[in-house]
Amino acid sequence: MVTHSSRATRLSPRLLSNYNKQHSMDIVKKVEQESVRQLAVREQMSAKSSWLGYGLQAAVLWQKFPSVWVGLWLASVAAFEGLNWLLARWMLQGPVENRQRWHARLPVTLACAGASWSCLVFVPGATNGLELVLFNLLVLAVVAIISVHNLSLSPRALLAFSAGMCMPVAIYFLWGAGASPMIGLATCALCLMVQLYGRMTRKLVVGSMTARLTQERTAKQLALRNAELAKAIETIQELADTDPLTHCLNRRAGLERIEAEQIRAQRQQVPFGVILIDVDFFKHVNDAHGHATGDLVLVNLADVIRSVLRSRVDSLVRWGGEEFLCVLSASNEAALLAKAHVLRAAIAAKPMGVPGAPLSVTASLGVAAYRTGESVDTMVDHADQALYRAKHDGRNRVACYSAQAQRNLDATQQTCG
Repeated sequence: MVTHSSRATRLSPRLLSNYNKQHSMDIVKKVEQESVRQLAVREQMSAKSSWLGYGLQAAVLWQKFPSVWVGLWLASVAAFEGLNWLLARWMLQGPVENRQRWHARLPVTLACAGASWSCLVFVPGATNGLELVLFNLLVLAVVAIISVHNLSLSPRALLAFSAGMCMPVAIYFLWGAGASPMIGLATCALCLMVQLYGRMTRKLVVGSMTARLTQERTAKQLALRNAELAKAIETIQELADTDPLTHCLNRRAGLERIEAEQIRAQRQQVPFGVILIDVDFFKHVNDAHGHATGDLVLVNLADVIRSVLRSRVDSLVRWGGEEFLCVLSASNEAALLAKAHVLRAAIAAKPMGVPGAPLSVTASLGVAAYRTGESVDTMVDHADQALYRAKHDGRNRVACYSAQAQRNLDATQQTCG
Protein backbone atom coordinates (compact mmCIF):
# COMPACT_ATOMS: atom_id res chain seq x y z
CA MET A 1 0.00 0.00 0.00
CA VAL A 2 2.80 2.42 0.85
CA THR A 3 4.69 1.66 -2.39
CA HIS A 4 1.57 2.11 -4.50
CA SER A 5 0.71 5.41 -2.82
CA SER A 6 4.25 6.75 -3.28
CA ARG A 7 4.21 5.81 -6.96
CA ALA A 8 0.87 7.55 -7.45
CA THR A 9 2.30 10.64 -5.79
CA ARG A 10 5.26 10.63 -8.16
CA LEU A 11 3.04 10.27 -11.23
CA SER A 12 0.61 13.00 -10.29
CA PRO A 13 2.87 15.98 -11.21
CA ARG A 14 3.63 14.40 -14.60
CA LEU A 15 -0.06 13.84 -15.35
CA LEU A 16 -0.82 17.36 -14.19
CA SER A 17 1.96 18.75 -16.39
CA ASN A 18 0.64 16.87 -19.44
CA TYR A 19 -2.85 18.17 -18.78
CA ASN A 20 -1.58 21.74 -18.45
CA LYS A 21 0.40 21.44 -21.69
CA GLN A 22 -2.61 20.13 -23.58
CA HIS A 23 -4.78 22.83 -22.05
CA SER A 24 -2.26 25.52 -23.07
CA MET A 25 -2.01 24.16 -26.63
CA ASP A 26 -5.79 24.20 -26.99
CA ILE A 27 -5.98 27.78 -25.71
CA VAL A 28 -3.18 28.91 -28.05
CA LYS A 29 -4.92 27.30 -31.02
CA LYS A 30 -8.23 28.95 -30.14
CA VAL A 31 -6.51 32.32 -29.66
CA GLU A 32 -4.93 32.03 -33.10
CA GLN A 33 -8.27 31.19 -34.69
CA GLU A 34 -10.02 34.01 -32.86
CA SER A 35 -7.22 36.43 -33.85
CA VAL A 36 -7.68 35.55 -37.53
CA ARG A 37 -11.44 36.01 -37.21
CA GLN A 38 -11.17 39.40 -35.50
CA LEU A 39 -8.50 40.49 -37.98
CA ALA A 40 -10.88 39.70 -40.84
CA VAL A 41 -13.75 41.55 -39.16
CA ARG A 42 -11.60 44.62 -38.53
CA GLU A 43 -10.17 44.58 -42.04
CA GLN A 44 -13.67 44.41 -43.51
CA MET A 45 -14.68 47.38 -41.40
CA SER A 46 -11.51 49.26 -42.40
CA ALA A 47 -11.94 48.54 -46.11
CA LYS A 48 -15.58 49.68 -45.99
CA SER A 49 -14.75 52.99 -44.28
CA SER A 50 -11.42 53.74 -45.99
CA TRP A 51 -13.15 55.65 -48.81
CA LEU A 52 -13.61 58.50 -46.34
CA GLY A 53 -9.83 59.00 -46.30
CA TYR A 54 -8.85 58.57 -49.93
CA GLY A 55 -12.12 60.19 -51.07
CA LEU A 56 -11.32 63.30 -49.02
CA GLN A 57 -7.81 63.43 -50.44
CA ALA A 58 -9.07 63.03 -53.99
CA ALA A 59 -11.68 65.76 -53.50
CA VAL A 60 -9.08 68.22 -52.17
CA LEU A 61 -6.59 67.43 -54.93
CA TRP A 62 -9.25 67.61 -57.62
CA GLN A 63 -10.11 71.14 -56.50
CA LYS A 64 -6.47 72.15 -56.72
CA PHE A 65 -5.65 70.55 -60.07
CA PRO A 66 -7.98 68.19 -61.91
CA SER A 67 -5.78 65.49 -63.37
CA VAL A 68 -6.09 62.00 -64.81
CA TRP A 69 -3.31 61.00 -62.40
CA VAL A 70 -5.55 61.74 -59.42
CA GLY A 71 -8.24 59.55 -60.96
CA LEU A 72 -5.77 56.71 -61.53
CA TRP A 73 -4.50 57.01 -57.97
CA LEU A 74 -8.05 56.97 -56.63
CA ALA A 75 -8.91 53.89 -58.72
CA SER A 76 -5.82 52.01 -57.52
CA VAL A 77 -6.52 52.68 -53.83
CA ALA A 78 -10.18 51.71 -54.21
CA ALA A 79 -9.21 48.52 -56.07
CA PHE A 80 -6.74 47.33 -53.45
CA GLU A 81 -9.07 48.22 -50.56
CA GLY A 82 -11.83 46.28 -52.32
CA LEU A 83 -9.49 43.31 -52.73
CA ASN A 84 -8.62 43.45 -49.04
CA TRP A 85 -12.32 43.47 -48.17
CA LEU A 86 -12.84 40.42 -50.39
CA LEU A 87 -9.95 38.52 -48.78
CA ALA A 88 -11.28 39.39 -45.32
CA ARG A 89 -14.68 38.05 -46.31
CA TRP A 90 -13.15 34.79 -47.52
CA MET A 91 -11.26 34.55 -44.23
CA LEU A 92 -14.60 34.51 -42.40
CA GLN A 93 -16.07 31.76 -44.55
CA GLY A 94 -15.32 28.12 -45.15
CA PRO A 95 -13.17 25.70 -43.15
CA VAL A 96 -10.24 26.76 -40.99
CA GLU A 97 -7.69 25.66 -43.61
CA ASN A 98 -9.11 28.10 -46.17
CA ARG A 99 -9.07 30.91 -43.62
CA GLN A 100 -5.39 30.30 -42.93
CA ARG A 101 -4.63 30.27 -46.67
CA TRP A 102 -6.32 33.62 -47.25
CA HIS A 103 -4.71 34.99 -44.10
CA ALA A 104 -1.29 34.12 -45.50
CA ARG A 105 -2.05 36.11 -48.68
CA LEU A 106 -3.45 39.16 -46.90
CA PRO A 107 -0.05 40.85 -46.20
CA VAL A 108 0.66 41.00 -49.96
CA THR A 109 -2.53 42.88 -50.78
CA LEU A 110 -2.11 45.07 -47.68
CA ALA A 111 1.39 46.07 -48.80
CA CYS A 112 -0.01 47.01 -52.20
CA ALA A 113 -2.85 48.95 -50.55
CA GLY A 114 -0.43 50.82 -48.29
CA ALA A 115 1.81 51.66 -51.24
CA SER A 116 -1.18 52.86 -53.27
CA TRP A 117 -2.13 55.24 -50.47
CA SER A 118 1.33 56.86 -50.29
CA CYS A 119 2.04 56.82 -54.03
CA LEU A 120 -0.01 59.99 -54.07
CA VAL A 121 3.25 61.89 -53.49
CA PHE A 122 4.38 60.90 -57.01
CA VAL A 123 1.22 62.35 -58.59
CA PRO A 124 2.24 65.57 -60.36
CA GLY A 125 1.19 68.58 -58.30
CA ALA A 126 0.28 66.61 -55.15
CA THR A 127 3.21 68.09 -53.23
CA ASN A 128 3.00 71.63 -54.59
CA GLY A 129 2.94 73.84 -51.55
CA LEU A 130 3.40 73.19 -47.86
CA GLU A 131 -0.35 73.09 -47.26
CA LEU A 132 -0.92 70.11 -49.58
CA VAL A 133 2.14 68.27 -48.23
CA LEU A 134 0.99 68.65 -44.63
CA PHE A 135 -2.59 67.67 -45.52
CA ASN A 136 -1.54 64.48 -47.33
CA LEU A 137 0.97 63.55 -44.64
CA LEU A 138 -1.68 64.10 -41.95
CA VAL A 139 -4.10 61.77 -43.74
CA LEU A 140 -1.39 59.12 -44.06
CA ALA A 141 -0.50 59.47 -40.37
CA VAL A 142 -4.14 59.00 -39.37
CA VAL A 143 -4.43 55.92 -41.60
CA ALA A 144 -1.23 54.51 -40.06
CA ILE A 145 -2.54 55.06 -36.53
CA ILE A 146 -5.88 53.44 -37.39
CA SER A 147 -4.02 50.46 -38.84
CA VAL A 148 -2.59 49.77 -35.37
CA HIS A 149 -6.08 48.91 -34.20
CA ASN A 150 -7.16 47.10 -37.35
CA LEU A 151 -4.04 45.03 -38.05
CA SER A 152 -2.26 44.63 -34.70
CA LEU A 153 -3.51 41.02 -34.37
CA SER A 154 -1.24 40.06 -37.29
CA PRO A 155 2.31 41.49 -37.02
CA ARG A 156 3.03 40.51 -40.65
CA ALA A 157 -0.09 42.27 -41.93
CA LEU A 158 0.67 45.42 -39.93
CA LEU A 159 4.30 45.46 -41.08
CA ALA A 160 3.30 44.93 -44.72
CA PHE A 161 0.73 47.74 -44.69
CA SER A 162 2.80 50.29 -42.74
CA ALA A 163 5.99 49.55 -44.69
CA GLY A 164 4.12 49.69 -47.98
CA MET A 165 2.62 53.05 -46.99
CA CYS A 166 5.76 54.68 -45.56
CA MET A 167 8.35 53.45 -48.05
CA PRO A 168 7.23 55.53 -51.10
CA VAL A 169 6.96 58.67 -48.93
CA ALA A 170 10.42 58.06 -47.41
CA ILE A 171 11.95 57.43 -50.82
CA TYR A 172 10.33 60.54 -52.29
CA PHE A 173 11.41 62.91 -49.53
CA LEU A 174 14.86 61.40 -48.92
CA TRP A 175 16.04 60.83 -52.46
CA GLY A 176 13.27 62.00 -54.79
CA ALA A 177 12.38 65.28 -56.39
CA GLY A 178 10.91 66.69 -53.19
CA ALA A 179 13.97 65.99 -51.12
CA SER A 180 13.28 66.79 -47.48
CA PRO A 181 15.27 64.54 -45.13
CA MET A 182 13.29 65.59 -42.06
CA ILE A 183 9.97 64.48 -43.55
CA GLY A 184 11.58 61.26 -44.81
CA LEU A 185 13.03 60.45 -41.40
CA ALA A 186 9.76 61.34 -39.70
CA THR A 187 7.98 58.89 -42.00
CA CYS A 188 10.44 56.13 -41.07
CA ALA A 189 9.96 56.96 -37.39
CA LEU A 190 6.18 56.75 -37.88
CA CYS A 191 6.53 53.29 -39.40
CA LEU A 192 8.67 52.18 -36.45
CA MET A 193 6.22 53.61 -33.91
CA VAL A 194 3.34 51.84 -35.64
CA GLN A 195 5.18 48.53 -35.28
CA LEU A 196 5.98 49.10 -31.62
CA TYR A 197 2.45 50.15 -30.68
CA GLY A 198 1.06 47.35 -32.81
CA ARG A 199 3.03 44.74 -30.88
CA MET A 200 2.00 46.25 -27.56
CA THR A 201 -1.64 46.32 -28.65
CA ARG A 202 -1.46 42.73 -29.86
CA LYS A 203 0.00 41.64 -26.54
CA LEU A 204 -2.87 43.26 -24.67
CA VAL A 205 -5.56 41.90 -27.01
CA VAL A 206 -4.12 38.37 -27.06
CA GLY A 207 -3.77 38.45 -23.28
CA SER A 208 -7.41 39.47 -22.97
CA MET A 209 -8.46 36.72 -25.39
CA THR A 210 -6.43 34.12 -23.52
CA ALA A 211 -7.94 35.16 -20.19
CA ARG A 212 -11.47 35.09 -21.61
CA LEU A 213 -11.04 31.71 -23.33
CA THR A 214 -9.40 30.27 -20.22
CA GLN A 215 -12.26 31.57 -18.10
CA GLU A 216 -14.84 30.12 -20.51
CA ARG A 217 -13.04 26.78 -20.59
CA THR A 218 -12.78 26.73 -16.80
CA ALA A 219 -16.48 27.60 -16.50
CA LYS A 220 -17.43 24.77 -18.88
CA GLN A 221 -15.21 22.31 -17.04
CA LEU A 222 -16.64 23.45 -13.73
CA ALA A 223 -20.19 23.08 -15.05
CA LEU A 224 -19.33 19.61 -16.35
CA ARG A 225 -17.77 18.60 -13.04
CA ASN A 226 -20.76 19.98 -11.16
CA ALA A 227 -23.11 18.01 -13.40
CA GLU A 228 -21.06 14.86 -12.85
CA LEU A 229 -20.98 15.52 -9.12
CA ALA A 230 -24.74 16.11 -9.03
CA LYS A 231 -25.29 12.89 -10.95
CA ALA A 232 -22.96 11.00 -8.61
CA ILE A 233 -24.76 12.42 -5.57
CA GLU A 234 -28.09 11.47 -7.12
CA THR A 235 -26.81 7.95 -7.77
CA ILE A 236 -25.46 7.66 -4.23
CA GLN A 237 -28.73 8.97 -2.84
CA GLU A 238 -30.65 6.49 -4.95
CA LEU A 239 -28.44 3.64 -3.77
CA ALA A 240 -28.84 4.80 -0.18
CA ASP A 241 -32.64 4.92 -0.54
CA THR A 242 -33.15 1.75 -2.60
CA ASP A 243 -33.40 -1.89 -1.61
CA PRO A 244 -30.76 -3.66 -3.76
CA LEU A 245 -32.88 -6.77 -4.41
CA THR A 246 -36.30 -5.39 -5.29
CA HIS A 247 -35.31 -1.79 -6.17
CA CYS A 248 -38.04 -0.48 -3.88
CA LEU A 249 -37.45 2.18 -1.28
CA ASN A 250 -35.74 0.81 1.80
CA ARG A 251 -37.17 1.23 5.28
CA ARG A 252 -35.33 4.49 6.08
CA ALA A 253 -36.40 6.14 2.82
CA GLY A 254 -39.91 4.78 3.31
CA LEU A 255 -40.19 6.45 6.72
CA GLU A 256 -39.07 9.75 5.17
CA ARG A 257 -41.74 9.37 2.51
CA ILE A 258 -44.45 8.72 5.13
CA GLU A 259 -43.29 11.71 7.18
CA ALA A 260 -43.50 13.91 4.06
CA GLU A 261 -47.05 12.70 3.46
CA GLN A 262 -47.89 13.37 7.11
CA ILE A 263 -46.71 16.99 6.81
CA ARG A 264 -48.70 17.40 3.61
CA ALA A 265 -51.80 15.95 5.26
CA GLN A 266 -51.47 18.33 8.21
CA ARG A 267 -50.96 21.41 6.03
CA GLN A 268 -53.33 20.69 3.13
CA GLN A 269 -55.79 18.23 4.71
CA VAL A 270 -54.95 15.60 2.07
CA PRO A 271 -55.79 12.04 3.22
CA PHE A 272 -53.29 9.22 2.86
CA GLY A 273 -52.60 5.82 4.30
CA VAL A 274 -50.51 2.66 4.12
CA ILE A 275 -51.01 -0.96 3.11
CA LEU A 276 -48.74 -3.51 4.76
CA ILE A 277 -48.26 -6.68 2.69
CA ASP A 278 -46.81 -9.95 3.97
CA VAL A 279 -46.28 -13.09 1.85
CA ASP A 280 -48.11 -16.09 3.31
CA PHE A 281 -45.94 -19.07 4.31
CA PHE A 282 -42.81 -17.48 2.82
CA LYS A 283 -40.58 -19.57 5.06
CA HIS A 284 -41.99 -22.68 3.37
CA VAL A 285 -41.01 -21.21 -0.03
CA ASN A 286 -37.40 -20.73 1.12
CA ASP A 287 -37.24 -24.18 2.75
CA ALA A 288 -38.81 -26.04 -0.17
CA HIS A 289 -37.34 -24.18 -3.14
CA GLY A 290 -34.22 -22.42 -1.83
CA HIS A 291 -33.35 -18.83 -1.04
CA ALA A 292 -32.62 -17.99 -4.69
CA THR A 293 -36.19 -18.83 -5.60
CA GLY A 294 -37.37 -16.92 -2.54
CA ASP A 295 -35.50 -13.84 -3.74
CA LEU A 296 -37.03 -14.21 -7.19
CA VAL A 297 -40.48 -14.40 -5.61
CA LEU A 298 -39.83 -11.11 -3.81
CA VAL A 299 -38.61 -9.44 -7.01
CA ASN A 300 -41.67 -10.63 -8.96
CA LEU A 301 -43.94 -9.63 -6.09
CA ALA A 302 -42.49 -6.09 -6.11
CA ASP A 303 -43.10 -5.86 -9.86
CA VAL A 304 -46.73 -6.93 -9.45
CA ILE A 305 -47.33 -4.40 -6.68
CA ARG A 306 -45.69 -1.62 -8.72
CA SER A 307 -47.95 -2.42 -11.67
CA VAL A 308 -51.02 -1.79 -9.49
CA LEU A 309 -49.79 1.36 -7.74
CA ARG A 310 -49.90 4.79 -9.35
CA SER A 311 -46.60 5.79 -10.89
CA ARG A 312 -44.98 8.93 -9.35
CA VAL A 313 -47.85 9.16 -6.83
CA ASP A 314 -47.68 6.08 -4.62
CA SER A 315 -44.52 4.60 -3.10
CA LEU A 316 -43.46 1.01 -2.53
CA VAL A 317 -41.20 0.21 0.42
CA ARG A 318 -39.52 -3.06 1.33
CA TRP A 319 -40.34 -2.97 5.00
CA GLY A 320 -38.34 -6.03 5.99
CA GLY A 321 -37.94 -9.63 4.88
CA GLU A 322 -41.06 -10.59 2.95
CA GLU A 323 -43.01 -7.51 4.08
CA PHE A 324 -43.78 -4.60 1.75
CA LEU A 325 -45.39 -1.28 2.66
CA CYS A 326 -47.40 0.76 0.15
CA VAL A 327 -47.75 4.49 0.82
CA LEU A 328 -50.81 5.81 -1.01
CA SER A 329 -51.09 9.56 -1.41
CA ALA A 330 -54.44 11.37 -1.64
CA SER A 331 -56.36 8.21 -0.65
CA ASN A 332 -59.03 7.85 2.04
CA GLU A 333 -59.86 4.62 3.82
CA ALA A 334 -62.30 3.43 1.14
CA ALA A 335 -59.70 3.99 -1.60
CA LEU A 336 -57.07 2.19 0.47
CA LEU A 337 -59.34 -0.83 0.91
CA ALA A 338 -60.21 -0.95 -2.77
CA LYS A 339 -56.55 -0.81 -3.76
CA ALA A 340 -55.67 -3.50 -1.21
CA HIS A 341 -58.22 -5.90 -2.69
CA VAL A 342 -56.83 -5.29 -6.18
CA LEU A 343 -53.32 -5.97 -4.88
CA ARG A 344 -54.36 -9.21 -3.16
CA ALA A 345 -56.04 -10.52 -6.32
CA ALA A 346 -53.10 -9.52 -8.54
CA ILE A 347 -50.59 -11.27 -6.25
CA ALA A 348 -52.64 -14.47 -6.11
CA ALA A 349 -53.06 -14.55 -9.90
CA LYS A 350 -49.40 -14.01 -10.83
CA PRO A 351 -46.96 -16.97 -10.95
CA MET A 352 -43.91 -15.99 -8.91
CA GLY A 353 -41.44 -18.82 -9.48
CA VAL A 354 -38.56 -19.29 -11.84
CA PRO A 355 -39.29 -19.59 -15.60
CA GLY A 356 -40.62 -23.05 -16.35
CA ALA A 357 -41.46 -23.74 -12.69
CA PRO A 358 -44.42 -21.51 -11.76
CA LEU A 359 -44.97 -20.95 -8.09
CA SER A 360 -48.14 -19.38 -6.76
CA VAL A 361 -48.12 -17.42 -3.53
CA THR A 362 -50.69 -15.42 -1.64
CA ALA A 363 -50.37 -12.44 0.66
CA SER A 364 -52.17 -10.93 3.60
CA LEU A 365 -52.70 -7.18 3.68
CA GLY A 366 -53.27 -4.72 6.53
CA VAL A 367 -54.73 -1.29 5.80
CA ALA A 368 -54.47 1.82 7.97
CA ALA A 369 -55.54 5.35 7.09
CA TYR A 370 -53.81 8.34 8.66
CA ARG A 371 -55.78 10.01 11.42
CA THR A 372 -55.09 13.60 12.36
CA GLY A 373 -52.82 13.91 15.34
CA GLU A 374 -51.37 10.39 15.32
CA SER A 375 -47.69 9.68 14.71
CA VAL A 376 -46.17 7.80 11.79
CA ASP A 377 -45.21 4.91 14.10
CA THR A 378 -48.79 4.68 15.36
CA MET A 379 -50.23 4.52 11.84
CA VAL A 380 -47.75 1.80 10.78
CA ASP A 381 -48.48 -0.08 13.99
CA HIS A 382 -52.18 0.06 13.14
CA ALA A 383 -51.42 -1.42 9.71
CA ASP A 384 -49.39 -4.16 11.39
CA GLN A 385 -52.29 -4.95 13.72
CA ALA A 386 -54.65 -5.15 10.75
CA LEU A 387 -52.19 -7.46 8.97
CA TYR A 388 -52.05 -9.70 12.02
CA ARG A 389 -55.84 -9.87 12.02
CA ALA A 390 -55.86 -10.82 8.32
CA LYS A 391 -53.50 -13.71 9.03
CA HIS A 392 -55.49 -14.69 12.12
CA ASP A 393 -58.66 -14.84 10.00
CA GLY A 394 -57.13 -17.30 7.52
CA ARG A 395 -54.56 -15.42 5.36
CA ASN A 396 -54.91 -14.36 1.70
CA ARG A 397 -57.24 -11.58 2.73
CA VAL A 398 -57.44 -7.85 3.50
CA ALA A 399 -58.09 -6.34 6.93
CA CYS A 400 -58.55 -2.68 7.79
CA TYR A 401 -57.61 -1.31 11.17
CA SER A 402 -60.44 -0.32 13.50
CA ALA A 403 -60.29 0.10 17.25
CA GLN A 404 -63.34 -2.11 17.83
CA ALA A 405 -62.05 -4.95 15.67
CA GLN A 406 -58.71 -4.81 17.46
CA ARG A 407 -60.41 -4.97 20.86
CA ASN A 408 -62.41 -8.02 19.73
CA LEU A 409 -59.24 -9.74 18.51
CA ASP A 410 -57.42 -9.00 21.76
CA ALA A 411 -60.37 -10.41 23.75
CA THR A 412 -60.34 -13.59 21.62
CA GLN A 413 -56.64 -14.11 22.23
CA GLN A 414 -57.06 -13.63 25.96
CA THR A 415 -59.88 -16.22 26.02
CA CYS A 416 -57.80 -18.75 24.07
CA GLY A 417 -54.94 -18.11 26.39
